[in-house]
Amino acid sequence: MPDSSQTPAISVRDLTVGFGEKNVLDGLSLDVRRGEILGLVGASGGGKSVLLRTIIGLIPPREGRIVIMGAESDYGDTAAMQEIGRHWGHPVPAGRAVFLAHRPAECAISDA
Repeated sequence: MPDSSQTPAISVRDLTVGFGEKNVLDGLSLDVRRGEILGLVGASGGGKSVLLRTIIGLIPPREGRIVIMGAESDYGDTAAMQEIGRHWGHPVPAGRAVFLAHRPAECAISDA
């Protein structure tokens, strides 16, 4: 049986993301394992937010592969992306509000 501590919770391979003619990320690869904390440091406009938004499905990549908890991101399949999105706590159904706290156990969704 594979060791789940060695299986990445997030795996990004050869990711390219851009806008217009400009690539913001070009060939990026990284793994984040369960329980691991990863910090992103870089210059303004360096692609930190673009990377995170692409991982959670808000920006489609030009190239590359993203696997979240064993499920490959398929930006053309809305149901598949919603399933992956439940790991992030989005999307929030219409008419509901999200209240975030410092500790995940204290986060709540309520009717607005």
